[in-house]
Amino acid sequence: MGADDAIAIGSDDLAAGVGAMHAERPFDAVLDFLWAEPAETVLTALASSHPSAHFHATRFIQIGSMAGLTMNLPAAILRGNGITISGIGIGSVPPEVLIRTRSEALPRLFAMIAAGELELTTAARPLAEVAHAWTAAEPSGTRVVLTP
Repeated sequence: MGADDAIAIGSDDLAAGVGAMHAERPFDAVLDFLWAEPAETVLTALASSHPSAHFHATRFIQIGSMAGLTMNLPAAILRGNGITISGIGIGSVPPEVLIRTRSEALPRLFAMIAAGELELTTAARPLAEVAHAWTAAEPSGTRVVLTP
C-alpha cells in the first residue's frame, strides 16, 4: 500500500499510540476500514495530539464499517486542526469510470504483473484456515490468497 506506518487496533492503548506517532511525524492520511469506536478513538487522538501536529493536513478516508455503522463525533474534533474526513466506496465512483477501469486499467495491470514489472507479494493459506488467516499478521504489502 505504500504506507510508512500501520497501527494495529489490538494494541494496548490505541489513542496513546496514534497521538504519539502523529505528534512525532504528522499523518498525511488515515485509511479507515472500521468506523465506529476505532475511528472515534483515532480521530480524538489526532485532534488532541501535540499542537505542532494540529494544523498538518491529515485526510481521514472512510472506506468501510466493519466495527459498526455509526459513531459519536464531537464537533470540536473538526475544528482547530487540519483533519478532513471523506469517504470512498463503489457508490462514489461514476459508472463510466468503473467501465473504463475494467476495460483499460485492469488489462494493463495484469500485463505488468505478467511481465514481472509489478511485484505482488502473496501468502497462500488453505480455505479451511480462513479464521486464522483473517486475524494473522502478515508482513506489510502481503496479500493473503485463500486456496481450496
